[in-house]
Amino acid sequence: MNIRRKKSGLTEVKVAVIGASGVGKTALTVRFLTKRYIGEYDHQNEARYKHEALVDGDTVVFEIVDSCPARMAASSGGGGGGQQQLCSSETAAWADGFVFVFSITDKLSFELLRLAKQQVKEARRGANCPAPCVLVGGKSDLLHFRQVSMDEVKVHA
Repeated sequence: MNIRRKKSGLTEVKVAVIGASGVGKTALTVRFLTKRYIGEYDHQNEARYKHEALVDGDTVVFEIVDSCPARMAASSGGGGGGQQQLCSSETAAWADGFVFVFSITDKLSFELLRLAKQQVKEARRGANCPAPCVLVGGKSDLLHFRQVSMDEVKVHA
C-alpha cells in the first residue's frame, strides 16, 4: 500500500468505497465517519471525505471516496439497459486501498464486484504493489432475504 507521510508527520491513506447502487456504501462510510446510522442518502453524486483516526497509536488521515456508479451504454448486440461501471479508472489509479461493498440481499451486486475488481486491476497495471482490498457484505440486518451465501463470498473473496 502506498502510504504517504506529510511534512506534519501524519500518514495519509486514500480509500475508494466501491459497489453497485443501493448496497450501503454511503451508510458504511457515514457510520465509519460519525459512528451513527443515517437512513436517507443522496445516491446521485460521488462524495469525498477526510477523516483522522488513530491506527496502532498513530494518527492517520483517511481520504475516502464514496463512489457513485456510472451507467454504461448497452453494448451492441446486447439487450436491455447498460450495466453499472462501479469504478472509474481515475478512482482505481488514485486509491491506495479499496472497500468493495455488496448487499447480501442482491446477488447481482455481488457479481458486479468481480467486474469492478477486474477494472481496478487493469487500471492499476504497473503499480508498484497491489492495493489492499476488503470485501463487505452490507444489509446484514436483512438476513431473511439473503441471496448471497457465505460459501459464495469465501470462494470469491
